[in-house]
Amino acid sequence: PQFGEYVYVEELPEAITKVPPTYPDMAREANVDGTVMVQALVGKDGRVKDVRVVKSIPILDQSATDAVKKWVFKPALSNNKPVAVWVAVPVRFTLN
Repeated sequence: PQFGEYVYVEELPEAITKVPPTYPDMAREANVDGTVMVQALVGKDGRVKDVRVVKSIPILDQSATDAVKKWVFKPALSNNKPVAVWVAVPVRFTLN
């Protein structure tokens, strides 16, 4: 599906493997934290095919998209068949 295109599904994708983002040193030193909102295209095989940042924190965007690209999902189901679908993935960066 195109970015933003609605796909009817009975079951949404479910993240099986979540890879935490690497906190960029520059962001840590600048005390930047928050949530980057990423749209991920989850393919029929449960792998992330494409990512788009929809709520940006410029210094953290690359790290967020790199992490989400490595995630593995249980694919979305429509009529009991796997389908590709876009999902929103919030990636949180928290300074301890």
